Amino acid sequence: GVFDISHMGQIWIEGEPGAVGGWLNMLLCNDVSVLTPGEGQYTLMLNEAGGVIDDLLVYRTAPERFLLVVNAARVEADMAQLELLRVEGVAIQNVSDECAAIAVQGPDSVATFAKMAEAAGIAGFEMPKRNGIHCFDNGIGRFELCRTGYTGEDGFELFCPADKVVAWWQRAIDAGAVPCGLGARDTLRLEKCYPLNG
Repeated sequence: GVFDISHMGQIWIEGEPGAVGGWLNMLLCNDVSVLTPGEGQYTLMLNEAGGVIDDLLVYRTAPERFLLVVNAARVEADMAQLELLRVEGVAIQNVSDECAAIAVQGPDSVATFAKMAEAAGIAGFEMPKRNGIHCFDNGIGRFELCRTGYTGEDGFELFCPADKVVAWWQRAIDAGAVPCGLGARDTLRLEKCYPLNG
């Protein structure tokens, strides 16, 4: 597999029962109510005229808790829209400056993560199903593992605190992944005819 390290934006949304899903459906073009905890979907954040502010991934990690993975260059615009339309009972936490991401793509990506997990001392950790998310926290620290890929190949994204990403980067290299830039992954998206905002 090939992989890149990037500063994707991460925004957590949570709130009172019944408040969050309907509010997100006002902002995003897909229906988040179909997601059960552990599931995610590709979607677009829209403005009031139906134009695209950002393309992003939304994951439901608990009944009233969602993770938005947004483009780093669009965090400010995304947060402005979220704050503009925030309603009572919804809390927004932008953790983008505290987190980093590693994306591993390709037919060997699942085997690559198995080696990375073994090197990290994680036993029996399973890859999420396609478009799924697993949140993990133990002695090695918190991370979120998503199996989105979004390149036309199987793949995963690992989100962790910024001070932990170098260790995960080294584990990926040791597992046989080949570093590449984010732009290389973007070419794969275009070749697959996936949208690429901007």
